Amino acid sequence: MKDHEGDIKQYIITSQAWYASTALNTTDHVDDVNFGFYSPRGGTSGEMSVCWHNLGEKWEGGNKVIHVAPRLECYNDAWHALAQFKDVIDAMAEVDDQDITPQEFCHLLERCGFVDATKRERS
Repeated sequence: MKDHEGDIKQYIITSQAWYASTALNTTDHVDDVNFGFYSPRGGTSGEMSVCWHNLGEKWEGGNKVIHVAPRLECYNDAWHALAQFKDVIDAMAEVDDQDITPQEFCHLLERCGFVDATKRERS
């Protein structure tokens, strides 16, 4: 959808949501942050995710650690919305090749004007 008028730039960090254990147990990644344009009445005019995938083990400082890396994922019906987030893409470019955490990515989004919409308590 190309009309984002009246929608709010928001994000949801799954690991901090009340439904985290259920949502993350059914995926092939360890965490995700969904972000995009959300209507105050519900729904979205464009949403995408950064998902943290387990890439296996690697050695750091003589210790074996699990290597988790973020990946941007965006379906074709949100490409127009993605194009509106040039500031996010530019901020991501500043941390190119860094394994930032989901919380660090949320801070990046907040600097770009996104609001946390994570439901931490069941309503």
